[in-house]
Amino acid sequence: MERKWIFFLVTLAFLTNANALSKTTYFFEFKDQDLTSRKQKALDLIQDFGLSIENTSWKLQLGPLQLEALKKTDAFLYLEKDRVNQLIKTPKKSEFSAENKHFFATWNKYWHLNRLNIQKAWETTKGEPSVKVAICDSGIKSDHRELAGKVLPGWNFINNNNDTSPNTNHGTAVSGFVAASETNNYGAYGVAPGVSLLPGKIVTTSGGVPTSAMLGCVRWAADQGAKVINVSMTGVNSNSSATAARYANSKGAVVIWAAGNQNWATRWRDKQEIIAVGATDIEDERYYARVKVDGRWKNYGSNTGSFVDITAPGEDIYTMNRNGNFYRSNGTSYSAPLVSGIAALIYSVNPNLSPREVTDILKQSARDLGNDRFYGAGMADAAEAVRLAKLTL
Repeated sequence: MERKWIFFLVTLAFLTNANALSKTTYFFEFKDQDLTSRKQKALDLIQDFGLSIENTSWKLQLGPLQLEALKKTDAFLYLEKDRVNQLIKTPKKSEFSAENKHFFATWNKYWHLNRLNIQKAWETTKGEPSVKVAICDSGIKSDHRELAGKVLPGWNFINNNNDTSPNTNHGTAVSGFVAASETNNYGAYGVAPGVSLLPGKIVTTSGGVPTSAMLGCVRWAADQGAKVINVSMTGVNSNSSATAARYANSKGAVVIWAAGNQNWATRWRDKQEIIAVGATDIEDERYYARVKVDGRWKNYGSNTGSFVDITAPGEDIYTMNRNGNFYRSNGTSYSAPLVSGIAALIYSVNPNLSPREVTDILKQSARDLGNDRFYGAGMADAAEAVRLAKLTL
């Protein structure tokens, strides 16, 4: 008996010794909300490890033996390892194969806004400054002439400071689709030019996106009062993303996520907490392109599956960059903020709507395009969404 106690104490000492193990961040969610025996067992272990946990906790620093010990409690829906995500690839015009260049001949700078029926929606609202749209991305060029006076103080989740200046074009481009000015005749028009932008910088200088930064931004934005949170990154299918989005929903925010451009036919399950946005081309077909990467042709396209909730234009659409100029780009990274802008218009009409009600309005107002695995509810329609929002007053 004495030898068993010695073995137990030695094992516990090893598990709790931070220097004995390499630590990794894991995101988690308990299976039980109430305090069951298995949950209590896990909580006791966490305390024995010298770690603190609260009801709002969502991540732990664990060594491999600690991880295995917690798994054996069967108390967790998941224990998901932190990893580095990526900005969603947005091919350039020069990279397209000849078969994909049909749209350049018929291109109109604002075709995507016409397809979303924006002008009709603007007869009711162009967005209210009180509606905050969070952009969890690579930072925003806050002094861009299209965004003057619209960008609020934000947070840098990479360097843990308030510097949200952009390190790639991506975040500024995404912001332009949401809120670029419609009156200065410079170039890009946003869907909701009257709203405010809340920047969360989550991209490293090398282009990586740590999951901890991405999910931290979603939670932070909800705590800051954002009504819409846009994430144009990979990660839409992860359990920890759904948990973070559920937290945001509980704070009154919708979370809108890009479906991704890997051209995958997925079996990802639909996550009720997230509005996943696919992309269409100028002919209202699923966005697809053959792209030359490192000298080799590769297929890119809007991912498909039951997880796709709605679609918006994502081929050769006009936006802005961090240098103060404008350009055309492609992909679900940019279809997502178009839907985020429409969600912001809905909240501008009725700020008291719940995230579920806003989600329902977006889906009910969409124009059917056919295959639900490609298009979800269909093409987003700003005018119809605003009309339905007015009916809730």
